[in-house]
Amino acid sequence: MKHFLLILSLLSALSRNGTGQVRGQADTAGPSRARQQDTTSPMRARQLREVIVRSAKPSVQQSIAGMVVNVQSSILNKGSSVLEVLERSPGVQLDHRNNTISLNGKAGITVMIDGKVMHMPEEEVMQLLNGMSADNIDKIELLSAPPSRYDASGSAGVINIVMKKIKRQGTTGAFSLYGGYGWGEKGGGSFSLDHNNGRTDWYGSYSFMHDHSLTSFVAGGTNLNPALGESSFDFGNATSYMSNVHNALAGFETRLRPRLSLGASLSYNNSTTSTITNNLGKYTLLPDSVLVYNGDIHGRSHWDNLIASLTAEKEIRKGEKLSIGFDWLDYTNNRPSTVLGSFVDSHGETVGITGDSLFASANKGYSSTAIGVGVAKVDYSVSFSDKVRFEAGVKGDYTSSTSRSGIESWINGAWVTNAASANAIRMREGIAAGYGSWHIAGGEKTTLDIGARYEYSRTRLNDAGTGESIADRRLGEWFPNLLLTRKVGEHSEWQLSFTRRITRPSYRALSSFISYNDPLSVITGNPLLKPTLTNNGKIGYLSHGYSFSLLFSRDDDPIFGWALTPQAGSQLVYIRPENLAFQHNLTLEVNLPFTVTSWWDMSYTLSGGWRQYRVTYTQAPAEKTWFGYSVNFHENLKLSTRLSAEVSGWYNSTSYEATVRTKGNGELNVGIKKELNKNRGSLQFSATDVLRGMNYKSYIGVVGKDAFDTRSYVNWNEESRQFPILKLTYTRSFGSDGKPKAERAGEEKSRIK
Repeated sequence: MKHFLLILSLLSALSRNGTGQVRGQADTAGPSRARQQDTTSPMRARQLREVIVRSAKPSVQQSIAGMVVNVQSSILNKGSSVLEVLERSPGVQLDHRNNTISLNGKAGITVMIDGKVMHMPEEEVMQLLNGMSADNIDKIELLSAPPSRYDASGSAGVINIVMKKIKRQGTTGAFSLYGGYGWGEKGGGSFSLDHNNGRTDWYGSYSFMHDHSLTSFVAGGTNLNPALGESSFDFGNATSYMSNVHNALAGFETRLRPRLSLGASLSYNNSTTSTITNNLGKYTLLPDSVLVYNGDIHGRSHWDNLIASLTAEKEIRKGEKLSIGFDWLDYTNNRPSTVLGSFVDSHGETVGITGDSLFASANKGYSSTAIGVGVAKVDYSVSFSDKVRFEAGVKGDYTSSTSRSGIESWINGAWVTNAASANAIRMREGIAAGYGSWHIAGGEKTTLDIGARYEYSRTRLNDAGTGESIADRRLGEWFPNLLLTRKVGEHSEWQLSFTRRITRPSYRALSSFISYNDPLSVITGNPLLKPTLTNNGKIGYLSHGYSFSLLFSRDDDPIFGWALTPQAGSQLVYIRPENLAFQHNLTLEVNLPFTVTSWWDMSYTLSGGWRQYRVTYTQAPAEKTWFGYSVNFHENLKLSTRLSAEVSGWYNSTSYEATVRTKGNGELNVGIKKELNKNRGSLQFSATDVLRGMNYKSYIGVVGKDAFDTRSYVNWNEESRQFPILKLTYTRSFGSDGKPKAERAGEEKSRIK
């Protein structure tokens, strides 16, 4: 709390120096120059040396499909990753331990970049977003009720990340550099360039990010372990990360004819992360035996991601348009690891379990993934009048992936492959989709968007070595969509929507791989997983920028990713995904923007309500009902003409998932921005998690009993739990708009009038 009071005192002192200033300044020469001007005649003409026109978008905007986060409106987003921006966004919850993303209390999110679905496991998507610089992002769309033209995947909705695009003529660009420190050093920079000659727009960008960080956790509890019997345990873990990430983007958009345009882009992402993990575990076997595990894991993850896109758009006639798009995604990830450990009793003697090589003094894990995705789509739209428009389209995508993983153990002076852990899985998935929708304006007050999407998918998993079939799934479903708005005044409207959506299990969740977790447990997949089907309803009211929405959803067969399950003939605990029976959510979402004074505005977003689910994979079925909520806020202060500050934060309440209860946590962030004179750029200082609140406390076995009667707790700490993350960023824009000075001056005069 003392940190928070210190920050408020600083902002208050700064604001007293700037409350008399206005947002635009007519004379950048400063107050002394203004006083030298002749003021003897009230009719004397005065020349304005320079006019600075600034218009800042609100941090969050509401739409019938969801919310829009304007990334560049926040000081704190400079030098941040896209994943960090997501974590500060309303209704978004990240689980860094399990690598999952939730929206409004629900898992099952589809992540898109410029409308292109990232066909990757959620863990890899989070790695990708953590390596993307927010400096190159324009906005993030959080769509809980996306229209029919979007893929139906993602039972909780869609997160669409929209890259920056410059449309004005001329050559423009920007660059930024940042450095910082938390537990370890951070640094990076970005550069973007755009050239638009009125017919063709060429654009490109590059960013680099370096991050040295640390996570840690302690755990303890009791269970009936199949290898050790009834026991209790205390476990500690610390992992340091060293990552270097490169992002590059290049593309163009051109008008070949007055009604024909063509565009192409190429995006490349590369990341290398080295990890060192230290584990220390103490296992107490009843009545009095003690075993101690000491292990070090050295890992290295290297991934490459390439996305190539080609689009063409033809305006057939006024109000009628046809567009064609082709996308290709190529993703590879290689993650070898080495585990050096000992498992000893209270006398220091090595302990082993007969027939289980995972208790060897050294283990090597290997894991590699290769994904290729091809997408082709055609969209058509026609306006029959100002009030009626029809849209339709077809889309096909094909995904081919291969994953190989396994564990080798050092036994009798040689590396021996653990046959139960080795696997090579090939996945092929094809999805064919078509949609049609009508946009109908019933007068000036009512609009209706109604449509439907049909998707047919086939997913095949085979053992790449033997060719044996693991799973062969076919699914065809209709996904209706309805969006209705009714204006009740100049600044107010009612909204009503209904959507049906699906979350298909990832290929990794379906495949029967084995990944090392610790000497007593392994991580694996579940070929019997079912997809999650969801019905979402929403009624909302908007008035003068304020929004109030009530959302209801029912999920059938929601997927929980970390269930503790037994395996016949094995003494290990298998951690794998399982389906729950159902989940119900009734959520109230409120967005309240306020303008306190000309130099202070704020926005608060509340998302919370009733939750209920039923779990059936446990010893006995169990249900849980509770009230959960999240709060997100932004405070923006204009302290002087060129000095501004921001305070933001979020808090997520206690939540439940399957047998697990997770206590609430939150984050408070501050930032200060200084615009330098004579267009020399800006300096921004940010402090993330100043109250060191990034701590996750989970309790397992609270709702129902798993197969091992596990009763335990996990206390997970992010890097900022030890010290807030501080960053200093320098940003500068350059270039011209390609227009003569006289024309620009005329435009500025007209804007002043």
